[in-house]
Amino acid sequence: MSEPATVWQVAAAKMRVCWQRMTIDERLEKLTKRHEALAESVELLAHCVKDLHAAIASTNEAVKETNESLAGLIRIVLNHENCLHDLEEGAA
Repeated sequence: MSEPATVWQVAAAKMRVCWQRMTIDERLEKLTKRHEALAESVELLAHCVKDLHAAIASTNEAVKETNESLAGLIRIVLNHENCLHDLEEGAA
């Protein structure tokens, strides 16, 4: 008993039959269209990657600024805490 063909095997068999019925010019035309579509996809992906790099750089800058702000706030809190501690020590 033979095993059932997978979807990919069926698709590959159909493609072979299709290619066998096509002339060289038809094959070349089809390959040219596929190549153009792939080239366009690669170009779009390249633009997306460039945009993502810009977004990441912007996000990194925002995180850096936030960290600097938080560090400043922590210093203020610690100074206030020290002042309160000194006042409590003096009042006791």
